[in-house]
Amino acid sequence: MVARSRRNGKRGFPVPVPAQAAGSPIVTAGLLVFLLIAAAPRKSAAQNVTAELDRSETVLGSPVTLTIRVEGGTPGSPQLPPLDGWKVRYIGQESSFSVVNMAVTRSVAFNYLFTPLKTGSLKIPPIPVTVDGRRLETPALLVRVLGANQPRSTAPAQGDTGASRASDSAGGDDVIVEIELDPPIAYVGQMIRQTLRIYTAVPVGDSIQVGRTKIPGTVEEEDVAASQRRYTATRNGRSYRVEEVSWVFYPVTVGSLVIPPIDVTVPVVTRSRHRRGYRIDPFFDDFFGRGTRVEPRGYRTEQRTIVVRPVPEDGRPPGYSGLVGRYTISSTLSEPELALGDSTTMTITVRGEGNLRNLVLPSVDDKRVKVYEDSPEVSVHLDEKGRVISEKAFKHAIVPQVSGKIELPPTTIVFFNPDAGRFETASSAPVRLRVSPGPNGESTLPGSTMVQGAIKKAIEVTGEDILPIHAATKLSARRSLIITSPGVLVALGIVPGLFLVSLWISSVRRKRYGDEALRRRRTAMRNARTRLKQARVAAKTGDRQTLEALSKALRGYLGDKLGIEGGALIAREARDLLSARGVDETLAQEAGALLDEIERARYAPGGAGAEAGPLLTRTRRLLGRLEKALG
Repeated sequence: MVARSRRNGKRGFPVPVPAQAAGSPIVTAGLLVFLLIAAAPRKSAAQNVTAELDRSETVLGSPVTLTIRVEGGTPGSPQLPPLDGWKVRYIGQESSFSVVNMAVTRSVAFNYLFTPLKTGSLKIPPIPVTVDGRRLETPALLVRVLGANQPRSTAPAQGDTGASRASDSAGGDDVIVEIELDPPIAYVGQMIRQTLRIYTAVPVGDSIQVGRTKIPGTVEEEDVAASQRRYTATRNGRSYRVEEVSWVFYPVTVGSLVIPPIDVTVPVVTRSRHRRGYRIDPFFDDFFGRGTRVEPRGYRTEQRTIVVRPVPEDGRPPGYSGLVGRYTISSTLSEPELALGDSTTMTITVRGEGNLRNLVLPSVDDKRVKVYEDSPEVSVHLDEKGRVISEKAFKHAIVPQVSGKIELPPTTIVFFNPDAGRFETASSAPVRLRVSPGPNGESTLPGSTMVQGAIKKAIEVTGEDILPIHAATKLSARRSLIITSPGVLVALGIVPGLFLVSLWISSVRRKRYGDEALRRRRTAMRNARTRLKQARVAAKTGDRQTLEALSKALRGYLGDKLGIEGGALIAREARDLLSARGVDETLAQEAGALLDEIERARYAPGGAGAEAGPLLTRTRRLLGRLEKALG
């Protein structure tokens, strides 16, 4: 009687017992005696180490499975010696035990995947294994490795018992691996698509493993995972299941671009071979899951080379930024009609087959609107025809400065079309706005650069109202006053004295604050600190209110210090004016950049575009540095 079960987390199946015998005392006693005998310590069988290959002949790149089996004792892990011409991967181990005539034999099998790296007769040298402190070795093995077009022998593989096997012959392959590069000749910056197709006509076990390295001298497109596809196809009159995966990259240098090979391991499901001379009934093979096994097969694609050419210099138009491919450009408005003082979002989308990550559009330069640019967004996907399409969306917050009809000019891009071999341009449609007057009928925003004449100022009253003057105050005296008394003389002298002091104070104040520009410069930092406090309070309710307070603080300070209306100040104007006042160029650039960042966050679509807390800290520090620079 032979009984076997596997470990490694696999559960054994109980042997069925007839219902009429399950409760028999004789059967129960027999089972107990059997278990006691089986559990009793016995002398193990002699220690033995063997090595077995699933086949002795393979093709270049297709692995063979080596099983090192240790019977008797507790083995350590095999110590693989240096191997010439092999790539080795450990794929797990199996443990089993058998009871033959009440003698228990334990067996441990170590499994390895040996992938040949060259043709010819390759040797697998003896492999040492330590069993209970004793050093044993496997016998040496030879494997015949054929080239891709060499005919295979018809002799059965080592240890084969005649079970049907998958064929790898040309024209009738069970597994076919191929690679495609489109296009085979490219320009610098042009999109290249590398497609791997794995055809299988036999059952496949777990997921297929693909080993690919990035290609030197290229920029990989990381957002194209959606290009994986599964479908069926007919090839040489045979039906296959196809696994297809694509990668997209852009060459950055001129010359020969080497495409490294790709390693593919396909777990093919085959019939199990019977070991140790026992032949098990096929019904029990299938029922207990022992009728099949997974045979990993390795494949390697050929190394390829692509010729990369430079973009021509002849006919290159001004404004060309390096785009290679085919593109279109469009523009949309979230609100084409709005009131003066409101904002709308303009989205310019560039779409095509190529690399758009470094594309920069020209800025909108129109004094009738203020434009706050948001960070562009790039996406890559497959269209309905299976092409890899890139899109880059540029979003701008548009704040009209005047009412009426406003038309912004089209946006134009220049690119090189590799299919046509020439430079081309694409333009969006003009953007048209209809702006109604403000709530009080204003046709121009206060502080806009479109206003001609005197600068409008917003007057902000802080403090208490002036108390009214009370006339006809009634005085009553209970006794008569003696004019010549010292007290009366002092009292009479106080009034003219106070009057003279007030005249002196008024004179000083007129000299100090009579100049409006001087007054604004002196109170600029005080007003800015007040608005910063308002920003900290607003931070409890949301980023939007904080950003508005920060904008007023920075714009108001710059306006007061520079003697202009700060409500309509933009980043470029702030930089130029600060530089003209002798402020360090780095500090002027930082002030303009911070103002631009605050405004972009304020008008970002869908809410604040940045956390207001860090901006509050940066604004406070920048104001302190500006106060030292401007005095």
